Amino acid sequence: MEIITNCLGTFVIKDSKVIDKKLFKLSQEYNNKKLIIQQQKQLQKEYPKAVITNKYIFPQQRELLQNMRDYNLQNAKQECKNAIKKEHLIIQAQNAINDIEKSINILAKQIQDWYCLYWPELKNDEIHDFINVILTKEKKQKDSMGADLSKEDQKPIKELAQLIQTLFKEKERLELYIENSTQDCCSNLAAVATSNIAAELLACAGSLQRLAYLPSSTIQLLGAEKALFRHLKKHSRCPKHGVIMKHPLISKARRSDHGKIARTLAGAISKASKVDYFKGDNYQGHIMIEELEKKLKKKIKTIK
Repeated sequence: MEIITNCLGTFVIKDSKVIDKKLFKLSQEYNNKKLIIQQQKQLQKEYPKAVITNKYIFPQQRELLQNMRDYNLQNAKQECKNAIKKEHLIIQAQNAINDIEKSINILAKQIQDWYCLYWPELKNDEIHDFINVILTKEKKQKDSMGADLSKEDQKPIKELAQLIQTLFKEKERLELYIENSTQDCCSNLAAVATSNIAAELLACAGSLQRLAYLPSSTIQLLGAEKALFRHLKKHSRCPKHGVIMKHPLISKARRSDHGKIARTLAGAISKASKVDYFKGDNYQGHIMIEELEKKLKKKIKTIK
């Protein structure tokens, strides 16, 4: 005679048959060790000859098999729910920003070609200023060689300009959301790498856990996979850095120093991600970035 416990409850089994049982009311009770011990002791008082065993034996009864199926479905749903973390929301927001940027670039080229039919002398590399001119100025220059368009013809151009302006505003809102979210999820990583680069690194790695386990040499090249494989296949120049090239410490430095700074920065990012993943000090990142700046200023005096 044996007393066993599984996800459904505690059972007394004799000759492969259930002679008594105490089922759990909730699936979470399976993780309650005190309750399990209490049930086992109660059954052992009723059946003194029964021996408590850790063997996993599941009675083949229709009612219990149905309960087992329901438990597994409930447990699987709960595991899926628990698997979604703040970092996954940050990754999706960053992917949305990347798609918005691609859309803006395509639409910006289109609206420039379109509006130049009306005002070809208007040239502005900054798309923000170009869109503002379209939306604010009603008339072009009198001596312009562009075609005279009616208000009906100008209307779809202005509507497209408003759409691009809306995309810019949505991008800004997502960037603000990422900045606030990284303070809760990975504050040290955001302090060292900036919130935007932290989100891009998370998107490249897939999760904070994967990023924490990556070596600094891999973090240095995250986002430059195409250039790396082109180097391995066609023996072109090896990339020095990936998305971390946008970091102020690299962008403000001399080009010849980019490789040295990228290696040092990748090491600091690797440490920061580990501190965040293993729930270390939330303010360690500010100390790390200060030490990193001092270290680089000693080595490279050209950083502004």
